[in-house]
Amino acid sequence: SPAHYELRCEPAGGTVADPAAACQRLLSGASIFAPRPAHLMCPMVVAGAAAANVTGTYFGKKVHLTVVDGGCDLSRWARLRSVFS
Repeated sequence: SPAHYELRCEPAGGTVADPAAACQRLLSGASIFAPRPAHLMCPMVVAGAAAANVTGTYFGKKVHLTVVDGGCDLSRWARLRSVFS
């Protein structure tokens, strides 16, 4: 069955094991939710059948996207997974 997590930052809270650490990982580096560059070539690699549906607000902008474990989302998937694990 699917897992469901909630994360809030400033102040940190939610249903993840360590919300403060998850917020720190989410806010470090470039935005995980930034659009992919149009010229990006994607590997035709599907690492698994996993997918994450992300819905919420990030720095005042609405976010609603699906991230899959493969293709153009490989690096985004790895970063998103690190936030919630």
